[in-house]
Amino acid sequence: MCLLEDNAVDVAFITETWLTDHANAITADIKSYGYTILHEHRSDAKGGGAGLLFKSSLQFNPVNLKVNGITTFEYSTASLTCSVDMKILCIAIYRTGPIAKKFFEELDVLLGVATLKSDYMLVGGDFNIHVESVNSFSSELEQLTASYGLHQIIHQPTHASGGTIDLLFDNSNILDPSSIKVDSQCALSDHYPILCSTKNILVNLKKPKVISVRDLNTIDKDLLSSNILEVVSSFELHDQFHDSCLDFFKKLHDTLDHHAPLVQKTISVAAHAPWFDSEYKSQRKLRRKAEKYKNKSLHHKIMFEEIRAETTIMANLKKKQYYSSLLERNKGNIKAIYNVVNRELDRKQDHILPEAQDIGLLSKKFNEYFNEKIENIRATLPSISSSCCVES
Repeated sequence: MCLLEDNAVDVAFITETWLTDHANAITADIKSYGYTILHEHRSDAKGGGAGLLFKSSLQFNPVNLKVNGITTFEYSTASLTCSVDMKILCIAIYRTGPIAKKFFEELDVLLGVATLKSDYMLVGGDFNIHVESVNSFSSELEQLTASYGLHQIIHQPTHASGGTIDLLFDNSNILDPSSIKVDSQCALSDHYPILCSTKNILVNLKKPKVISVRDLNTIDKDLLSSNILEVVSSFELHDQFHDSCLDFFKKLHDTLDHHAPLVQKTISVAAHAPWFDSEYKSQRKLRRKAEKYKNKSLHHKIMFEEIRAETTIMANLKKKQYYSSLLERNKGNIKAIYNVVNRELDRKQDHILPEAQDIGLLSKKFNEYFNEKIENIRATLPSISSSCCVES
């Protein structure tokens, strides 16, 4: 995640996610950095997986290509909205194992369906096919993708063992080839991160959420109480009860507006890690600086490894301190603690409602159910005589 933030990445194609379910602590951690992950995972085995990460401020949607029976590779698909008439279909692909003819057949089917979804398409991932040299597999892949207007733009080694096996295809000249950078100095994996930029494309952002709030903490409570009593004591009833209620609540509302007027507040769509403070930001800057010089000498390499370890330890410590404090503040509040745990495990509670084709009939059944329930409760209550006796 630090790599994405350091390079201001908006969209990332991810392979070998190793995720075992749709939502867990890892996906929750990704969200805390202001990203959303759409992915396909292996439900019956470890490893593998393909996914797409988007900045949460972008407009994107998962896309179901409805291509079933794919066995030679894994893929994840989503659509990124750039403008009213431009949506980029992004496909992350992970292929492993021996190269078989069936792979090209299944890829052909997938791309055939994908091209019907959008005129703009980016396909990227770990294909595990060496394209740095001409061979039967690289030639067949080139011919197949070219038939759909896709052009492969990565020509540098992408693996620690050499060879170009992580590929990126563009069918509409969306990406700027001069911006491509294969970071061979990154030690996160034996596959090198590939960074590149789009050309001048305007991307629609999600509209920020605007809410109305009152600053209740600054209210003079004594003065507010006095003003409310004045409203109550001076209030005159109307002929109609309904009109009296409306007028009374309006006067109370006006009184509250006077003491704490409604103000609009814009909330950013993108989330930020709550434990991410200035000390950790400074440590990350120090780590990035050391990373630039790590290949200069053995001393610089050792220094970088030490700073990187310190940065990781600090991040874990900041997280531990934040969540310990959060749980301590909510000590005894079981509901709040459950909310914290569910959020950090990226759990969402499903709202299950009964199925019904006729909403009117459904509401009628609800009404009958509660009426019957009240009648049953009343039937269990002891009867009370309406007469009473007062002794002097």
